[in-house]
Amino acid sequence: MFLGFCRPRYIQRQRSPYLEFEYLAPFDFKVQNDPDVRESQTRWNNSFIGTVIEVQEGVSMEALSQKIGPMLTGKDSYIKSQHLSLYPMGRWHLYDEFKDWVNTGGQILFVRLFGIIGAFVLLIACINFMNLSTARFEKRAKEVGIRKAIGSQRRQLIIQFLTESLLTTFLAFSLSLVLIWLLLPSLKDIGFENIPFDFTDVSLWATVSGVCLLTGLLAGSYPALYLSSFLPVKVLKGILQQGSGTVNFRKTLVVSQFFISIMLIIGTVVIFQRINHVRNRSIGYNPDNLITLDASGDLVKNYDALKYDLLNTGYIASVAKASSAMTWINNDFTHFSWEGKDPGSAVTINVVMTDWDYEKAVGLKFIAGRPFDKRYATDSTAVILNESALKLIGYKDPVGRTMKLGDQVLTIIGVTKNVLMQNPFSHVKPGVILFNGSNVNAILFGWSQ
Repeated sequence: MFLGFCRPRYIQRQRSPYLEFEYLAPFDFKVQNDPDVRESQTRWNNSFIGTVIEVQEGVSMEALSQKIGPMLTGKDSYIKSQHLSLYPMGRWHLYDEFKDWVNTGGQILFVRLFGIIGAFVLLIACINFMNLSTARFEKRAKEVGIRKAIGSQRRQLIIQFLTESLLTTFLAFSLSLVLIWLLLPSLKDIGFENIPFDFTDVSLWATVSGVCLLTGLLAGSYPALYLSSFLPVKVLKGILQQGSGTVNFRKTLVVSQFFISIMLIIGTVVIFQRINHVRNRSIGYNPDNLITLDASGDLVKNYDALKYDLLNTGYIASVAKASSAMTWINNDFTHFSWEGKDPGSAVTINVVMTDWDYEKAVGLKFIAGRPFDKRYATDSTAVILNESALKLIGYKDPVGRTMKLGDQVLTIIGVTKNVLMQNPFSHVKPGVILFNGSNVNAILFGWSQ
């Protein structure tokens, strides 16, 4: 078994995801040198180390998950609600949200949303093509009348109009490819650097060709049926009148087009307002003048000396270490319990582990109680809740009351405003701050004003 020192990168290359490490080391090396890794070998509730396996070709992931599922049975009394299963790497990015151990979606929602928007825009374009084609019926009517007079059949005219529509669609698609190829390099700075333009992907070509074919047939179907229905005698005599059915259908197309357009505009306004809300919502801490360093090796080993030297520079107001940076949560536990909790419920609570001065470095806002204080030796078994955790637990006067982490009794000493550390479009999950100076992944500096 091996352990990667550096964070693995999830890469999609040639439609086959894999993990890429800068270098690997034997797992036993970390067991011998890292107390947290050593302790995790006998704590079945500790899942901070990710386990990646490669299955044999043809092995069913679902069947294998069912076989390894019972492995947790009887391991620890407070992990009864946890579930052991496998999850394909190819689904990590787009299907990353779970509830009760069942995938409930994830970022695939945005892919589907953009797909639906694209389909509606394409439908508007098809309606435009239909309206423009039928609006020129007088010019095309003479052509249809003459061709029918010299023996052309309606089927041949339908094929002609559909061919014109398909040709227009594929020409537009070709132009879009050229524009994408020219503009894609300019979009790298806004998050499109990892979007490949693979001309050898057969499935991609098949998909877009199918979309073009469907679009051309849909856009050209009504004009082809309508224009090919003209009677040559009336056309050549100049007697052209649109029936009430034709007029009503065209009105329906126009109304549908405006309805879809208005709905898209309303959706755009709603999304814009939601983005503004996210940009302006309270994040529960002060990000100004805050510097974060990834903590490892000598930085952690010499943290006390580093903190002393930084504070003596006069530029740093406060220094703290934590298990997570302010933009992510590295730990979540399911084995918390409290008075009144349903023993059969499976509740996951986000956990940040730190020690002194964390609230000063990040500017936490307390609504009750206090932060960790060196004057109180009992703070080593203290816990600080956020507003979501307090709502979950249901204590009306939480300061001084207790809850448990497994068999360890923790005393609640404070409650902070919700801190936004993950998805800004989602609600803040229940979270706690524990006193633990050994689990360090980030060092936070509060810069002097």
